[in-house]
Amino acid sequence: MTPRRPRSLGDLVRGTIADGIGATAGFARRRLTGNYQLDEFGLDEHLLEFVLLPALRPLSQLWFRVQVHGIENLPESDAALTVANHAGVVAVDGLMLQPAVHDRHPKQRALRLLAADSSSTYRAGEPI
Repeated sequence: MTPRRPRSLGDLVRGTIADGIGATAGFARRRLTGNYQLDEFGLDEHLLEFVLLPALRPLSQLWFRVQVHGIENLPESDAALTVANHAGVVAVDGLMLQPAVHDRHPKQRALRLLAADSSSTYRAGEPI
């Protein structure tokens, strides 16, 4: 048996890009054909895992530098209410809770985010 040759950096990059394209194509195919599941509350875990969390993680870790204290107080399976305290005009704190709780909780719990109805009907430039 011949020893396996180490892969070059170019091979690693090409492989990573090819894997990413393949995963994206598979995700798009499932979305377009309706081949995905929602839980009883309407959470799409596949969308969360492959789109939302990867998009939110860099913001959470590198921009906002979210710190988590007391994650052990969130139950592993029972219901819990986690409330974000908006600290500015753009309420991204609730979004930043999603990767923080998911990535640091032992059971990788997913939050079900709620927002006031007014947040979906507000138009930029209108008085609040």
